[in-house]
Amino acid sequence: MKKLHFDNLGDNKILLLIMVLAGIFLVVGIFEIIPFENPKWNRIISSFGFLLQMLVYSRMFWFKYYVQYNTKGAVIKLNSFLGKTVRFEDIKATHFENEILTILKNDGTKLTFDLNAIVAEDAQKLNRIIVKHTTVNTW
Repeated sequence: MKKLHFDNLGDNKILLLIMVLAGIFLVVGIFEIIPFENPKWNRIISSFGFLLQMLVYSRMFWFKYYVQYNTKGAVIKLNSFLGKTVRFEDIKATHFENEILTILKNDGTKLTFDLNAIVAEDAQKLNRIIVKHTTVNTW
């Protein structure tokens, strides 16, 4: 059984700290606020800021089973390179039965996620996250 990696963007203080630190490195490196004798140091500092941003934004590709969410929506990646993006306000109904999560959107499209390979607690947590952030009817 595989575990889902959950990433709550709205409640991640370390992520916010890393992004602020990356912004500081970029501002210091690009605008040359600190005058170094060797101008190569400014390029190194700004490169480090870009590297920090790259690490933050590439987290989705580190895990095979990944759920990234906030109050507006979620990205659900199950054994694929890119995940499916779901906006919570676009969800009309959800159904979770026999380890199959089905999401019916307002435009009539249906997303189906097979959670048989996922630990049962993680599958239920994913369902709870979707139900919590939407005002859906479960059928």
